[in-house]
Amino acid sequence: MYPSAKLVALVALLSSPAFVAAVPFDANVPVAVKGESCDSNTTPLGCTADGSSVALCNQGQWVTQACPSGTSCSALSCTWNEAIPSNAASSGSSSAPSTAASNSVRDDPGYTVASDPTSSASASGSASSSAESPAYSSSNPSSGGGSGGGSGDLSSITVAEIQKAVTDSGYPEPTSEVCQAFIDQWSKGDISSAQEAAMLIAELIWESGGFQYVSEIACSDGKSCAGSYATPGTDVSGKSYYGRGYIQLSWADNYKAASEDLFGDDRLLTDPDQVATDVKTAVAVSLWYWKARVHNAPGVSEGKFGAATKAINGGLECGTGSPTPAKRFAIYEKVLKAFNVQATPDSSGC
Repeated sequence: MYPSAKLVALVALLSSPAFVAAVPFDANVPVAVKGESCDSNTTPLGCTADGSSVALCNQGQWVTQACPSGTSCSALSCTWNEAIPSNAASSGSSSAPSTAASNSVRDDPGYTVASDPTSSASASGSASSSAESPAYSSSNPSSGGGSGGGSGDLSSITVAEIQKAVTDSGYPEPTSEVCQAFIDQWSKGDISSAQEAAMLIAELIWESGGFQYVSEIACSDGKSCAGSYATPGTDVSGKSYYGRGYIQLSWADNYKAASEDLFGDDRLLTDPDQVATDVKTAVAVSLWYWKARVHNAPGVSEGKFGAATKAINGGLECGTGSPTPAKRFAIYEKVLKAFNVQATPDSSGC
């Protein structure tokens, strides 16, 4: 079977001879060289070694798409290299501001970026999408609740406390609908303690610019990303599987896996837009990502916030001298305080 025209175009974008296939947590990272074969069943997605492009294993060969300016490949798709500023949108609004695009960048686990943040409303755009392969996204419940010592009572967290956590972190107040959606769905992320909930909310505040961005800015017009996340044989005709959600989901295989795990059907594969347009679904998908990729990562159950950061974006942030982990941790400290969790914040693990 020959590659599609879209994938031929992707091949033209090959820019580096070496590719690193992303794998979860501390596993050894397999290296594939341009021209070498790959196995889509075990390593379907990856990043170029220099982080400049996202890689897709198609018919046994690696093809890539270059990341937009200001981003690099992480968690299997393109992510902002800096943080979205806290003034990126008006309080209580999901629309992006009239600030310069160059100032509206962030660093997280994986979405393509936009050239103009003023072009969107509800689908305004994080730069990161969790393109983690379903092959690496199966959850192991052996770690239990993943609470960490000193965690508080999950049932005591209120909408007002989540809103305070966000505003104390320098972002506009999120809607009560967003906050309530988390409270109603903690179990979808295997969250069972206030401390792990604080870890989750802190990471998502960073990932989504304070819950302002729920899809890739560059893709919000429905046309700019056509073909960018193509998976022949899996995609539904006319649908685009760019990043959506507060920690964004991309690629058809991941939409399918999340849909089957959350709903027992393929609704997200056939209608991916609902991840960006329906708040409850956006939250559910973000919790699914946490359960699949972060919840059971080494150190998370011990309350090591850096371990959560490592699971999300460790390739670019941990051990690289990046200032981003400290920025994430500063948000976490504020969330713990807002949630009245008495645990001592622990930044280790990254």
